[in-house]
Order: sequence, then structure tokens, then C-alpha cells
Amino acid sequence: MGKNHCDSCICQRLRKLKSGTTVDVILSGLEFANLVFIACDDSENCCVEFADGNNPLILDCRKIEGFRVVVV
Repeated sequence: MGKNHCDSCICQRLRKLKSGTTVDVILSGLEFANLVFIACDDSENCCVEFADGNNPLILDCRKIEGFRVVVV
């Protein structure tokens, strides 16, 4: 796949998000609350990593329907 296959608006915005930011993620119509954003890899693999407590959660940014930054 080409360099731009992970260029959805969600992927683009996650790549700009600061590590350590708390977010709510919408995936398959379900909301996952208070995930801590770790990193969104380059456009080659589309992986985005979150922490759910002490557990890592790795998702394909193309599958995420939406997210919101949690303001504390």
C-alpha cells in the first residue's frame, strides 16, 4: 500500500495529538472512555496505541469512528 493509505481525518488528527492526552474513542458504535493516548505510528501501519489503565490497547486508526479529548 502507498504512503497515504492511513490519511483518514482521524489518523491525521491522532498523529498530531500530544502523548499523554486523555481521550474517549468511538469504535464500532461503542465508546471507550478515558483512554490515554500514547502514539500514532507513521502512515505505513495505521497503528494507534492507547493505555487503558495499565493495559495497552492498539487499534487501527482507520477503524476509529471518532474521538474527543477529555478536558480535566
